[in-house]
Amino acid sequence: MNAPFKYLGLLMGSCHKRNAFWANVLERMKSRLGRWKGRFLSLARRVCLIKFVLSSIPIFYVSLFKFPSSVLKEIVKLQRKFLWGWGSVGKKIAWVSWRKVCEPREDGGVGILDLRLFNVALLGKWIWCLGSDKGELWKEIIDSKYGGWRSLKENKSS
Repeated sequence: MNAPFKYLGLLMGSCHKRNAFWANVLERMKSRLGRWKGRFLSLARRVCLIKFVLSSIPIFYVSLFKFPSSVLKEIVKLQRKFLWGWGSVGKKIAWVSWRKVCEPREDGGVGILDLRLFNVALLGKWIWCLGSDKGELWKEIIDSKYGGWRSLKENKSS
């Protein structure tokens, strides 16, 4: 079998820190945007599409790997362009900062998922599982390869 190959949509045998690894996610998001005619949708409909479709495409990836900052910037750029006038001619004005857009509705935001924070939370889930699971095979493999969850947390290269 040749590496890299795809398994469950993930490119196996490739470095997750490179932009080429994330190209499939970006392409899928762009293809979804190409199908929708954002200029014919209301702001509320664009928000719904971002919250329930665009934000859910990379979830499987970010539950396993940390986003490179350049890929995260590209995804946020796609979301912002779509929200403030996808397909329109000329530049559109962003009426609210993206940080405010990502705040929960209870706090006055729109409730769009902040992918950077969500990525950190999903990766933190794995550290919690490593610390709490006893005798699981996957935990023993990680312990033998990396020396436990503390060394994963302290390792700055990952």
